[in-house]
Amino acid sequence: MSDIRFNQWLHQSGTGGVSQSDGGHVGIGTTNPLLPVGAGNTNILHVGVVTSNSISAGSSITATTFYGSGANLTSLPSQVTISNNADNRVITGGSGVNLNGESNVLIDSSGRLLIGTTTEGNANADDLTIASSGETGMTIRSGTSNRGRIFFSDATSGDGEFAGFISYEHNNNALAFGTNESERLRITSSGDMGLGTGSPESKFAIKGTSGQADLFSISDIGVPTSGSEYGVAMIKTNYTEVALNVTNYNTYGRGIHIYNNGGAAGRDALVCAQAGGTRLVVNEDVTVSTGNLVIGTSGKGIDFSATYDGSNVSGVTATSELLSDYEEGTFQPLLKRLMTNNSTETSFYTQGTRAGNYTRIGDRVWITGAIYWNGGSTGSGSVILTNLPFTVNSGTANDGVPLVVGFRSGWNYRDMTGYSAGNMNRFYLAYYDSSGTYNISPGATATQGTLYFSANYELV
Repeated sequence: MSDIRFNQWLHQSGTGGVSQSDGGHVGIGTTNPLLPVGAGNTNILHVGVVTSNSISAGSSITATTFYGSGANLTSLPSQVTISNNADNRVITGGSGVNLNGESNVLIDSSGRLLIGTTTEGNANADDLTIASSGETGMTIRSGTSNRGRIFFSDATSGDGEFAGFISYEHNNNALAFGTNESERLRITSSGDMGLGTGSPESKFAIKGTSGQADLFSISDIGVPTSGSEYGVAMIKTNYTEVALNVTNYNTYGRGIHIYNNGGAAGRDALVCAQAGGTRLVVNEDVTVSTGNLVIGTSGKGIDFSATYDGSNVSGVTATSELLSDYEEGTFQPLLKRLMTNNSTETSFYTQGTRAGNYTRIGDRVWITGAIYWNGGSTGSGSVILTNLPFTVNSGTANDGVPLVVGFRSGWNYRDMTGYSAGNMNRFYLAYYDSSGTYNISPGATATQGTLYFSANYELV
């Protein structure tokens, strides 16, 4: 016993109090310690400093300081307390009643938990570090009808314990994100995303709060510096502001600018409806700075029915207030002879100059033109002006529409006019006196002359 010194030696027969085996092991309550320090009947081992990796006790060890890897702690199934060490090891259950010190799990002197590494993460997020050489992750497993949660807290009680949170709901397979103790974003089991709503009705739904100015904004290079001049897009909901604005950030010019109600109910500035309904409603002025306003379907145009004001005038009946056409162009008027059968058209003098312009607005057309003839031959019948850009409409109101004759030469009449023929592409040339109006015969004209004219009429 020369290797151990005690002020008082305690020994009981049989198992003994403190003993030393031939191998140098110290036994407490046993004469056959299997390890360098072994406890027998007491089932408890209290030591101030543990420096060995191999310790055996009946049920618990309390150590003020522990050194070593703890790789072979055995027979300690109930309780192990390890403290006051700069490099503590986590003790886990091994085979049988053995406990193992895990070398891949470390709690360092700052209380940081390191798994699979001895190097902590970034200083702003180093309380738990998980590392491996391959794919790495963490699993939170909860009940099939329960939730798995991660809470962000700055308090030890009250709502502050879940100021921010991530929650997965297994009962409906939805993922929710919360800030300021309330849910803000939800992704449903079908992948629909709701921002500000827990029941998105589309793939991405945004719902604001009452009086909230901006629902959605995108800026290409930063927050714009001038009031409501946003970078790329802005959506607003308050009545006096812009509902949709697409802007050139560099010049603050508005590309698409759609107002909401303009401060008054029923004053939608721009409405585009679905098929079968109103396509577009604008209740303010529309300005097209460049380009054109194109009507893409024949028979469609601008409807002025809201401005009809003829109902208070006796005998006035509006048949249409749709402006469906506008057209400008040129044509080549032609003088001909109409035979006495009022059907056959034949040649007049040789006409070297023929020029005409027309403007069509809706079903009305305005024409101006000039004809110059020189030589050739003619014959009997009536002189008519034909080759018009549009045929004159039929009906009482369209028979006899006047042709205004301006400068002319080669005619033997002082007072000249003309009139239309309904459902025909012609005007009759005529002269008039105090007794009446008469068609002009080709034989009454000179072999050289001119005719300038204008008229407007309803077309077919």
